[in-house]
Amino acid sequence: MAVIFTLEKFRAYLTGSHVIVYTDHSALKHLLSMKDAKPRLVRWILPVQEFDHEFRDKKGSENLVANHLSSIICGRESESQIFEYFPDEQLFIVHSDTWFANIVNYIVFGRIPEEWTKNDQDRFFHLVKFFAWDDPYLLKYYSDQNFRRCVPDHEIRSVLSFYHDQACRGHFTGKKTATKVLQCGFYWATLFRDSFEYCKHYSRCQQLGRIS
Repeated sequence: MAVIFTLEKFRAYLTGSHVIVYTDHSALKHLLSMKDAKPRLVRWILPVQEFDHEFRDKKGSENLVANHLSSIICGRESESQIFEYFPDEQLFIVHSDTWFANIVNYIVFGRIPEEWTKNDQDRFFHLVKFFAWDDPYLLKYYSDQNFRRCVPDHEIRSVLSFYHDQACRGHFTGKKTATKVLQCGFYWATLFRDSFEYCKHYSRCQQLGRIS
């Protein structure tokens, strides 16, 4: 079994002194002495030549570092168990509620967060009267007497992409794109801010310039 390493790992182990690499892959010794090497090999030879190193042959049975896993004795007397999961892999799963979760909970179940202050409750009760629940959608009643469907967080970017650079594309400014979203019957609390940020960081729009 040969020693497997990348150039980044090789550089990390270098300390400016002479480095000796023990491997049972004898072809590595002749790699640097090749005169007519193919381009595929040259791109490996040139970076390695920057360092003071030496390759030495060592049998695979004696090279315990390279053959550590394959040399583990597994039998009745000594058994090694390998676990196929990470200790805290559940920490990589994060669940977050959408922006209108509290509104739906109040309309359907009549519940509000217990930690809210009196000012938070008054502001919430003033806004919630403009919303209506039509399972499974939340609708907001606007001053133009039209209802608009509230868009959850995971659909915001796809909606902006659709009205900015896809089927209804025009690559307009953030305000114009947000207006198109409202005209088509969609709404979310941070519509204009998200539309501005989306258009601001859209790479194709940033590459356009004025004609001299």
